[in-house]
Amino acid sequence: MSGGLTRYLSFVTALTVVVNPIGAAPLFIALTEGAHAAERRRVATIACITAGVALIISIAFGQSVLGLLGIRLPAFRVGGGIVLLLMGIAMLHTRRGAISHTQEELEEAAERATVGAVPLGIPLLVGPGTISTAVLAADSDRGWLRLALLAVIASAVSAGTWLVLIFADRIASMLGKTGINIASRVMGFLLVAIATEFIADGLVELFPMLAANPGSLH
Repeated sequence: MSGGLTRYLSFVTALTVVVNPIGAAPLFIALTEGAHAAERRRVATIACITAGVALIISIAFGQSVLGLLGIRLPAFRVGGGIVLLLMGIAMLHTRRGAISHTQEELEEAAERATVGAVPLGIPLLVGPGTISTAVLAADSDRGWLRLALLAVIASAVSAGTWLVLIFADRIASMLGKTGINIASRVMGFLLVAIATEFIADGLVELFPMLAANPGSLH
């Protein structure tokens, strides 16, 4: 029971870190500059609903898609870990890497009337790293009841992100650029650690002989 609770708490932490709502707040402010409060609330709602639905789909069907493509889960674990590692390193440098979004996407989004679904929901909040985290979490919880609990957690993280975006101006004003940078660096460090675990576990599954000397990977 305690092991299951630890696993769910780990998923909450990993998902919150990789979504990084605090880091998304400045971009949300920039992309909705000049919009009325009601419009900004609508954009935040669309973004977080999009993110939540994408996460739930990843949890429910991600492994099935991997099976259809012939991708083994250990290989996906290593690949997902590398994606998270790159994101974590970018966050340590207080920036979101191009792996989450490109400058062209942001420039195109600035010209749209609605930016909630793309690029805010996808790929800013839910990109390759977030999807990898959701799919890998679902691997350890195969029962429908447990998958439903993961979906509830994903929905809760999306709801928390919505609150952050709604109060993005106040949070940015309170923390300031320095505070946001510090928060991003802390989350980046945690993400690097999580990514390292994913990569190490995936390598052990791909190359069982490494398990004879686990200290070489951990």
